[in-house]
Amino acid sequence: MFGLRNALPFALILASGCTLLTQFDPNSQPCDSAGECLPGFTCVNNVCKGGDAGTSFDGGGGGGGGTDGGGGRETNCADGLDDDNDGARDCADSDCAAQACNDNDPCTVGDVCMGTTCQRGTPKVCNTPPSPCQATNGTCEAGTGRCLHAPLSDGTSCGSRPADRCCGGTCVNTTLVTSNCGGCGLACAGGQLCQSINQSSCMMEPVDTSGRCSCGTGAACPMGQTCGTSGFCVPTSAANCATGQTMAMNPGCQTYCRY
Repeated sequence: MFGLRNALPFALILASGCTLLTQFDPNSQPCDSAGECLPGFTCVNNVCKGGDAGTSFDGGGGGGGGTDGGGGRETNCADGLDDDNDGARDCADSDCAAQACNDNDPCTVGDVCMGTTCQRGTPKVCNTPPSPCQATNGTCEAGTGRCLHAPLSDGTSCGSRPADRCCGGTCVNTTLVTSNCGGCGLACAGGQLCQSINQSSCMMEPVDTSGRCSCGTGAACPMGQTCGTSGFCVPTSAANCATGQTMAMNPGCQTYCRY
């Protein structure tokens, strides 16, 4: 029960026929020595909480706390907690009507309390792949909520240069990357380099179109290519190139693989 120390001034006020107006705010008042507050308020950290701040107190009881046992409201309808200590949590509390909730399905968004249950929201949209080499239309992984995007086909263009190609779902520069030199899966031998085909003396070769591996004694070329006199690997047919590639032939120049 609210302590006598604090209750007596209110009794005097009511007996005089006066009404305590907005000058008194029952919210934020200190609790009495027994840790109690006015009816409808709860002592939290030695401060009374729960009523509508700034309203008048006319002795009618409750301080505007509503039906909740602590005079507050369910402030979070998706945390599984009874925020206002009235015995009802989340959507089971009438405070949560039409409020955001959590249906525990990470692949839905916009869940909302309907009645006493959390109504399932709309499916999560996965249309922002992390790489230009992954499909735009992804799917949501049940249980984790992660967006999964299928890789685009190897050889798909993915950058500003003709040599920028998708390989295994990643955009790579096929004039520089030794594991995909000149095409997806065309890997140079250990210690060898990947060079852009336009770096040779044959100027007819286009810039940033493809690459080729360096080679030498004991250094094999990828996909059965042969080591040319220039010290770089050259295909003899499209069979020596990656899937989806052709063998480019320029008069007076070494052949190479390209998409």
